[in-house]
Amino acid sequence: PLYSSAASDVYKRQVYMRYIDGTCIEILESKKLRSDNTSGYTGVQFHSKSGKWIATITFKGKAYNLGKYTDIYDAVKAREDAEEKLFGGFLRWYYATFPDNRKEEKRT
Repeated sequence: PLYSSAASDVYKRQVYMRYIDGTCIEILESKKLRSDNTSGYTGVQFHSKSGKWIATITFKGKAYNLGKYTDIYDAVKAREDAEEKLFGGFLRWYYATFPDNRKEEKRT
């Protein structure tokens, strides 16, 4: 075969990703942490030079610095507020515009 199984799986995932204005819907819907995350929170990193927590978010291809915080929970709050402001309205618009594409929530 031209591609290994792993490469084929990556290709398949990329083909089925939905992008609107440079934003991947699957990434916004996902709450999974990246494997290299060390803070335990998406968009929150420790800046060793300043000894503070930095909150960041990227939306529609633009990165936003949300500030430096002494307390990790303040950085997390800033990130969560930005998620609701940026992602929340966008996802509500997306689901209203494309109701058939709404991610099915798993029932337990």
